[in-house]
Amino acid sequence: MTPRADWDLVKDSVMEEAVQLKFDQHPQLKEQLLATSDWKLVEKTNDSYWGNGKNGNGLNKLGKLLEQVRQQLHSGHSTQVAQQSLDFL
Repeated sequence: MTPRADWDLVKDSVMEEAVQLKFDQHPQLKEQLLATSDWKLVEKTNDSYWGNGKNGNGLNKLGKLLEQVRQQLHSGHSTQVAQQSLDFL
């Protein structure tokens, strides 16, 4: 599967919307995320963009995004996003 031409430009916002929707739609997962308190969250994968990478030097974008959503939830801000189509391709 070939990603859409502008994927590198939109992947962060697509992932942010997907993560927000995940926790809006699954209260049990939302509670689990909130239970992590202020822990640093690390996506342990070989992916050096979304995770920590093979050597632990990755950007960990997903872990940071989860921390951001958790902070919004702790602050009482809804993670509700505008109803948009997640057109990945």
